[in-house]
Amino acid sequence: MDFGRSDVVRQLILLMAMSCAEPSWRHADLQLDITHANVQDTDRVRICIDGVRIEETTVGHGKLAFSQLPEQGPISIAVDHIVDEESVGAIEPVTLDEDTPWAEVPWVSCEGTCTPCTQQTSTPEKVGESQRFLAIHFVE
Repeated sequence: MDFGRSDVVRQLILLMAMSCAEPSWRHADLQLDITHANVQDTDRVRICIDGVRIEETTVGHGKLAFSQLPEQGPISIAVDHIVDEESVGAIEPVTLDEDTPWAEVPWVSCEGTCTPCTQQTSTPEKVGESQRFLAIHFVE
């Protein structure tokens, strides 16, 4: 047996095991569950987090995550289904905070078209190193 080669094999096995390690996860600090949205994976939604940002993305697998939220205070969230720059469905703005970190809200279809959400505050708050995470789930 060649011990030099066996040491190399052990090192390779160790490197392979380390590369297959589980990713680190962090639980969401705030969660918004949206029921009966009836949206598809490729549908575009606009998420307005007042005072923080507006983001447009596809629904994907129905689970969205947002980081870099201010570490304290209430967060007001609005979500719209966007088609041709108009909203065809939405939720009423929801406020989450330390006392109410989770909410379940129903989806409301627009009669005709509606105006999509916009930011009410133009200057985002400064986010420190400590920050909160928001999870949005589309559930049936």
